[in-house]
Amino acid sequence: MSPQFKPVAELRLKAVDRLRAVVANADSIMLEEVETAVEGATTLFEIDGEGAYVEKVVGVGYVPPRRFYASVSDVFYHPFCNIATRNDEIVFDDTIAEMARSFDAWPLNHLQLARTGSPAARESLPKIWEPTMLGGHSSFGIFGHFVLDMLPLMVRFRDVLNSGELKIGFFEVKDWIRDFFDLVDVDPRCVTTLDLQPTWFAHAIVSHHHSAKTTQYPCANAEISYNFLRARVEDARLFDRVFFLRGDAAMRLRNEAEVAALFASRGFVVLDPQKFSVRKQAELLKGAKVFASVFGSGFSLCPLMEPGAGTVIELTPGAFADVDHWLRRLLARFSLKHYSVVYDGGTQTIDVAVLGNILDRILP
Repeated sequence: MSPQFKPVAELRLKAVDRLRAVVANADSIMLEEVETAVEGATTLFEIDGEGAYVEKVVGVGYVPPRRFYASVSDVFYHPFCNIATRNDEIVFDDTIAEMARSFDAWPLNHLQLARTGSPAARESLPKIWEPTMLGGHSSFGIFGHFVLDMLPLMVRFRDVLNSGELKIGFFEVKDWIRDFFDLVDVDPRCVTTLDLQPTWFAHAIVSHHHSAKTTQYPCANAEISYNFLRARVEDARLFDRVFFLRGDAAMRLRNEAEVAALFASRGFVVLDPQKFSVRKQAELLKGAKVFASVFGSGFSLCPLMEPGAGTVIELTPGAFADVDHWLRRLLARFSLKHYSVVYDGGTQTIDVAVLGNILDRILP
């Protein structure tokens, strides 16, 4: 039998008006005001089969998710399917990683639920008694999801994390995650290491930041988080134009070297972000007037650029151009100019001559 899906807002939690009260009181929830729609535009360049490009302006608009923070008692967290459950098979739909996919399509989901379905099975599972904040949808380990899903929660809950009143659950704290702890001045001793099996929490903190909601539809927490970061990053003004390589990333361009050389000829400094700390990457983005790279997590630091003044050039595989608009929405939130150059994702190459014409059209 499929589990019953229920949003956290329907769990009959006690309303509180402060984040500290959420942490201190199990089965409580803090709701923030509904936000207005965000609107913007992006300029799209589509390269046709004849080696020319078509330019068009595409509108960007979305309504951010309702912001909430809930402390829920007796929660089981299921790491492989990224859900939190209570009372056997009540599943919080706010914690499901990909709502477009069927729960029944993943047999492992039911196997994990079975682990928590009987008292005897539950007793063998790890137990965590302290209030612990959970991430969602790869925010534990993918750079872009961490910046947009987990980092805003760290900033918002910073005081109670540093006071020891709240923990954060991670499976592994990677070096770049440690860089973020340092950058936002959060004590890493707040980390609780999670087990790779269902874990029982006396009360877990969950929020609208699950399920990539805030990656795909940036809310006001993004502004709070980036403004906080911007204030802590030096005004180094290192380079006006920056191009980040994708290196060994899965979606790297086959002719990345040629593309990088083209950007260098247009005054861009070409850098491998993996060779820099997060703080240095943030300095590079904050000081840049134009930033370019291939579709991916590297763009998640773009809002550190001067709002309303920066220009972002995204080289986008065709398969993602029509379905994954997270960057368009993020840049619209910060009034940054966005150009998307769509290339053939099948061949993973981009016509350098045509790209040169497009850059000449974009750049002053």
